[in-house]
Amino acid sequence: MFYVGIDISKFKHDCVIIDDNSKVITPTFTFSNNAFGFHLLLNALSQFEKESLKIGFEATGHYVYDDNGGPIHARHSLVL
Repeated sequence: MFYVGIDISKFKHDCVIIDDNSKVITPTFTFSNNAFGFHLLLNALSQFEKESLKIGFEATGHYVYDDNGGPIHARHSLVL
């Protein structure tokens, strides 16, 4: 299993990918909150099987909705 952590903000997002042993697979990278930025994120995730990913981020605004049926896990920051 691989865990994708995303810190969401208005203009950019920070992301890191780790494995079950907390080994950093993809060092923290930043992507813009636009089509090009999300293309970078999808490119980084494309090396993994969809079933092997768990994606987590803070439950902020409309980001808590998953319209694509993906492995999204939104949590309030106080719970984390």
